[in-house]
Amino acid sequence: MRNFELIASGLDVAPMLAELDAQPELWNQNRDRKERPGTAHSEMDDIWLRARARDDIKSELAFNEPHWPVFYPAWNSLPSIHTAVWALMGMAKAVQLGGCLITRIPSGGKILPHADKGWHAEWFQTKYYIVLRGGPRCLNICENDVINMRPGEIFSFNNLVTHSVDNQDESDRISLIVTVRVEV
Repeated sequence: MRNFELIASGLDVAPMLAELDAQPELWNQNRDRKERPGTAHSEMDDIWLRARARDDIKSELAFNEPHWPVFYPAWNSLPSIHTAVWALMGMAKAVQLGGCLITRIPSGGKILPHADKGWHAEWFQTKYYIVLRGGPRCLNICENDVINMRPGEIFSFNNLVTHSVDNQDESDRISLIVTVRVEV
């Protein structure tokens, strides 16, 4: 595999899932990624935990301008996520925390092929998936690499190249996505 690297496995995701399942109102409070014209993300739901401040998003292009991410209210509603994010930053020797979001791809849903571009994707150059829920027929695709990520696994991957997700499983695929800046 060139584009995916297994960082850890065996993470207990039950506390995170319990918090998510108890608060369905957190999904899709910010619909920008899901509803913007030409989006690759129209078939998913998400929860924004950390991103550019909503007041700073004056246009679609604002997502790709330099900014410092802030925590959104959902962050405070999901304390078990904090432990995973801080531990991941320590493992990565990250110097800055970028965007954090949770995505849910329903059975039969997809994230269409796309490459992340712009300041945020390039400044916070290391991206991680922490798989919370999913089955064996949900595939992550990045160039010629195809992989099934299982709950409790943490992967880094190169989001600057074309990637997608195809969930042909019977259950939702839920992932915590964390971006960080690592200086080597």
